[in-house]
Amino acid sequence: MKPYDFYNSFSPLEFQNFARDMIQIREDIFIESFAEGKDMGIDGRHVRADGYTIIMQAKRLLNTSERILCVARKEKAKLDNLVKQGMRVDRYILALSGDLTVEKKEVVRKIFSPYILAFEDIVTGGDFNNYLSTDREKYWPVEEKYYKLWIQNTAALKRSIYEAVHTPMVHQSEIYLNEAIEKANLFVETDIYEEAIKKVQKNKVLIISGEPGVGKTTLANQVALYYYAKYQFQAYIYASSVEDLYTAQGIDGRKVIIFDDFWGSNGFDAFGNGMHTKELVTFIEYIQKRKDCLLILTTREYVLEQGLKKNEDFRRKVESNKLECRLDQYSEADKLKIYYGHLKNTVLTWDQVNALKGAERRIINSKNYNPRVIEMFTKSVTPDIEPQCCVENFIQYLECPVDFWKKIFTELSQEAKVVYLLMAIMPLPLEIKILEESYCNVLKANQKSLEWKGFSEIIIELEKTVVRTDMYSLNYSERIVVTFQNPSAKDFIMELFRENFEIYRDILQQGCIYFSQCVEYLKLLDDIPGSDDLYETMLEKAISLLESKSIIFYSRYIRRLATREERYKYYQRYYTKQDCSELGYGRYFQLLLLYKSINCFKLKGWFEKIFTTIIRSIERYPESVLREDLQVFPEIAVKLEQEGICDNIEWMMDVYVNSLMKNREELDGKEFAEAYEKLWNEYIYSNREKIDRYLNRYYRAEFCLAAAENNVDEFVYLDERCHEIFQKLGLEISDDLHKEIGHYDSWIDADYEDSDLDEESISGLRENIEEIKRDFKESFLDVILPTEVEDMEAWLEINAVPENIQSVMKAALYKHADFWDFFIHDEESLEFLTLLVSYTGHLSESILEASRDIVRYMAEKCGGNKEALFQIINSFRPYERRLGILSSVELEAKCPDIGLGGDDIIDKMLESHILVCRHHWYRLSNRLILFSVYIDHIGQLSDAERNVYYANVFQKAEDEEQKAVYCLEDYTIQSLIAAGRSWQRAKDTMRLSELALYELDQELFKRYELIPLACESYSNLYADTIDEVIHNLIDEMDMEFDVLEDGTQTGWTLYQNDFFFALECISSFSLFDAIPDKFTEEQIKILRDNDRLKSGEEVVSLKQLEEMDLLKYMGIYEPLELIWNEICRWKIEGENNGWC
Repeated sequence: MKPYDFYNSFSPLEFQNFARDMIQIREDIFIESFAEGKDMGIDGRHVRADGYTIIMQAKRLLNTSERILCVARKEKAKLDNLVKQGMRVDRYILALSGDLTVEKKEVVRKIFSPYILAFEDIVTGGDFNNYLSTDREKYWPVEEKYYKLWIQNTAALKRSIYEAVHTPMVHQSEIYLNEAIEKANLFVETDIYEEAIKKVQKNKVLIISGEPGVGKTTLANQVALYYYAKYQFQAYIYASSVEDLYTAQGIDGRKVIIFDDFWGSNGFDAFGNGMHTKELVTFIEYIQKRKDCLLILTTREYVLEQGLKKNEDFRRKVESNKLECRLDQYSEADKLKIYYGHLKNTVLTWDQVNALKGAERRIINSKNYNPRVIEMFTKSVTPDIEPQCCVENFIQYLECPVDFWKKIFTELSQEAKVVYLLMAIMPLPLEIKILEESYCNVLKANQKSLEWKGFSEIIIELEKTVVRTDMYSLNYSERIVVTFQNPSAKDFIMELFRENFEIYRDILQQGCIYFSQCVEYLKLLDDIPGSDDLYETMLEKAISLLESKSIIFYSRYIRRLATREERYKYYQRYYTKQDCSELGYGRYFQLLLLYKSINCFKLKGWFEKIFTTIIRSIERYPESVLREDLQVFPEIAVKLEQEGICDNIEWMMDVYVNSLMKNREELDGKEFAEAYEKLWNEYIYSNREKIDRYLNRYYRAEFCLAAAENNVDEFVYLDERCHEIFQKLGLEISDDLHKEIGHYDSWIDADYEDSDLDEESISGLRENIEEIKRDFKESFLDVILPTEVEDMEAWLEINAVPENIQSVMKAALYKHADFWDFFIHDEESLEFLTLLVSYTGHLSESILEASRDIVRYMAEKCGGNKEALFQIINSFRPYERRLGILSSVELEAKCPDIGLGGDDIIDKMLESHILVCRHHWYRLSNRLILFSVYIDHIGQLSDAERNVYYANVFQKAEDEEQKAVYCLEDYTIQSLIAAGRSWQRAKDTMRLSELALYELDQELFKRYELIPLACESYSNLYADTIDEVIHNLIDEMDMEFDVLEDGTQTGWTLYQNDFFFALECISSFSLFDAIPDKFTEEQIKILRDNDRLKSGEEVVSLKQLEEMDLLKYMGIYEPLELIWNEICRWKIEGENNGWC
C-alpha cells in the first residue's frame, strides 16, 4: 500500500479528528474533543478517575521537519501556562502529519520535557502509516471513516474497463476519474455533499440540478469517487448518451456511472421531447433493482424543469431522487473554503493571493458567487497584474459576469468579433485552417467594413480571453485545432446572436461553407423569432453541401490520434455534441430532423423524395444499415409523419422491425409506441408470430453469451429487459425460453453483496469562518514567510549545530555585527548561515568581505555558474516585490534561460538554503544574499563607473558623463543605481548600505554623501549664536528618552537625519552618546524637583530640558555642541575641495 500523505489529504480539523481516532485505538481510551476555536494547546483530553490527565495535540504542518521546532516552543509555552493555571498535565501526546528524523524527535522531546514521557508519544505521519499497514484489522475502522485517504490508492483499483472495452466513453471516463482524484484534496465537503451521499445510498440513483457553474459536475464526480474509492468499485464510467448507459451497465463488476448534463448544455434539446425519456426512466428503474450499480445524473435546473413539465412519467420518477445544487445551500464557511481552494489551485503571485484573500468577505457575500466564475477568473490572472487591480477586476467580474463578457466582446477588434461569432456555428473542436477559411469568406463579402487583418493576429487576440488552441499529433502529421476556453463563452455568443439577430445573421450565413456549419446554424435559428426565411435558405444551403468534406474533428481523426494522451486531450477540451453520425445516412438524417414544414414548404418535394429513397434502400438492403442509423430511425419516422412528409407509418414500422431483425438488434420501438400506440399494437398483433420467434431466438443467444462469459451484470440486465419487452409487446415468454434461461443461470457464479454504508463515514466536518481563515493564512499564505526565532543560542542548541560553528556564530552576535545581525532572527536565515560558516570557517566583520564570502559560497555550491546564479538572485529585487516572493511562473519569466524543470541550479540553491520554496512560491532565505551580489557588482566597477554610481545613488547626476550607462555582465549602471537607491530608502538597511559604500570607497562616500549632507545640515541649523544653533538642532532631532526612577536611561526615540547616519559610518560618533547611560544623584534630584521624574519610568525630551535650562547641568549641551562642530568641519572640507 502506498503511504498516505496526511498533510495533503486532510484539513487541520480533519487531521485532528483522524489523529484522535487513531490514538484512541492505540491507547484503548476515550479522548474528549472540544469546540472549535483557540485550543490553548489542547485538541483532545483523557482524564482518569484518579485525575491523571493526558493531553493530545495534533499539528498538520507543511515541511514538518523544518517547522516543528518553532511550533514546539509555542506549544510548550501553552502547556506551561496551563500548569500555572492549575491544570494537570501528566502526559502529552503530539501527533504530526509529517515525518521527523531521529535527531529531531529527540530535540522535540527535550523541548516538551517533562510532558512527553516517551518517543512513542511523538506520533508522526510515518508512525500512522505504520499502524495502518502492520495492524490493519485493529485500525481499519479509522481508515474506513476517512475516504480522502482511499483515493490516494485508487490506482490499484483501476482495471477492467480500460482493457475490456475500447470506446471513446472509456477514454473519457479515465480522464474524469483522474480529475476527480486530483480535485479531491481541494473539494469542500458541504452539507449538500453529505445529502447526496445519503440519497445515493438510499435510491441508487441521484439527479443533481442547478444553475451553470455551481459545481454540479464536481459534486457528481466527488460523490462517485466516494463510492468508487471506499467500496473498491471496479468501474468509474462517464456516459454521454443513453446508449452509453447500456454499454456501461454491461461492464463487469460493481460500477458507478455519471451521466453529466444529460439534457444538453446550451438548451433543451430533443432528449427531453419524450423520445428517449421513457428509456431513461426504464434504465433508472433497472438500476434501482440492482446491487452493483449506481447512477448519478446532472442537468441545469431550468432544463430539468422543462423536462419535468413535458414528461409526466419522468417527473413522478425523479421527484424522490432529485437533489438541488443551489448556491443558497452553501454556507458561508463552505463558500469560503471553495474560494480558498481555487486560490490554492492556481499559480497566482503571493501578493495577488494576499490581496484576493483580503476581499474574501465581498466575494462570498456576492449575489453572483459562483465556483465556475471563481475558477475562470483565477486561471485568467497573469503575474503582471497588480494585486489591487486583481481584486477590482474580480469584483467587477463577479458582480456582473454578463457585463464582463460584454466588455471582452466590446474591446475585441471587429475582425476578432467576426471570428468569435463564427465559432458559434462550428462543430468544436475545429481545425484552425477551417475557421480561417470561413473567416476569409466573410472577409471577402465585407471588404468595405472589415480590414484584412492577419488571421494569426486574431487568434492571438482571442486566446487571451475566449478561445484556446491545441496541437494534436496524428500518426503521420499534426493538426492545430481551436475551441472555447469555457462553455460560458459559447453561451454568451449564442445569446448575443439571438438578441442581435438582424445585425449578425448575414455574417454567419457568409461563413457557412461546410455542411456541419449549416446544421449548427439551423439549430441556433430554431427558436429565434423572424428567422423563418433564413432557416429555409440555410436548409437549402445544407442540402447543397451534403457532399462537402467532414469538418467534425472526432469523425475525421479520433482513430488516427497518435497516443492515448492525445485522445484524452480531446475529451478534456470543450467539444460540441453531435446528434447523428457522419457515416451511413447520418447527414441525411440530420437534415430530416431539421425539416419544418411551416417554413420549408418549397423543399417538401426534395425531403419526400430523399426520405422515400432511404426507406426503400433500407428495405432492400437491411443488413447494410448502421446501428447508429437504426437507433435514430423511429424518431425520424415519427417527426416526418408529423411534418407531412411520411403518410404511411405502418410501412415505417415494418421497415424498422425487419431491419432490426436482420441486424440482430433488440426490438423496442418505444418512439412508435409513444406516438402511435394503437397502430403499433395493431402492427405487433399482426406480426406476433414472426416477432415472437425472433425474440425467443435473440434472447436465447444473448443469455447463452452472457452465461458463457460469466457476466452476472449482463445476465441480470437481460432478464429484466426480456420480461419488460415481452410485456410491452403483449407477448408471452415461451416455456422453452424459460427453461433455457434457468439452464444458463446455473452457469453463473453470482458473487456480490450489499455495501455496508454506515452513517458515521459520511458525516462532514464543519469549520467556522475564523478557523478556515486562520488555516488558510497559516498553512498556505504564511509558510513562505520567515519562521521567527526568538533566541539564536537556543536554536543552535536544539538543532544540534556543531560546537565550532556555534562559537563562530555566537562571536559575531556578541560583537553586534551590523551585517550578521540580519541572519539571526529566523530559521531560514540561520540555516543558510550555518552552512556558510561550515564552508568559510568564519564570519568576517568587514561588510565587503562578508559579501564576498557569501558570493563565493553560493557560486561553488551551484557549480560555478555565477551568471545563472546572479540572474536568479537578481530576480528577487525588493524594490519590485515588497517581500521578494516570486511564483514559479514569475521566476521562469524573469529567467527564461533557466528552466525550473530542466536545470538543476534551482535544486542546488534550495539544497544550499540560498532559496526557500513553499507551494509554488520562492524567496531568498535572506535579503542580504541579494545585497551581497549587489555589493559584489559594485566592487567590480571601474573607477569611472564607480564615480557615476556614487554620484547617482547619493544625489542627482548633473553632467552627461555621470548620466552615461555602462554595461557589466548584463548588469547596467542604471540597474545598480536603482538597487542602491532601494537599499538606501529602506529604514532597516540604510545604515548597512552606508557602511558598505563607505568601506568600498571612502573618498567617494565623503564627496557624494557625507559632505553634501553636512552642507545641507549647516544651512538648516545655522544661527547667530551657538545657543540658537543648539535650539535648532534639538528641534531637528526631536529626541526623547526613557528614565527609570534610579536614573538609568533605558531607551530613546529621535529623528536621525541622513547626515547623522553618514557621520556614524566614518567615526565612532553616535547621537545616542549625547544622553548618559545613567544620570548622577544630583541630576536625578533636579529631574524630580522639576516634576520630570516620579515613580516607575518617565519619558523626558530634550525640548523639555532646554525649556527648563537643564541641558548643561544634565551633561547634554556639550555633546550637542560637538555635533555642530562636526557639521562645520565637514562643510569646510567640502568647500576646500570644491564639493559644496
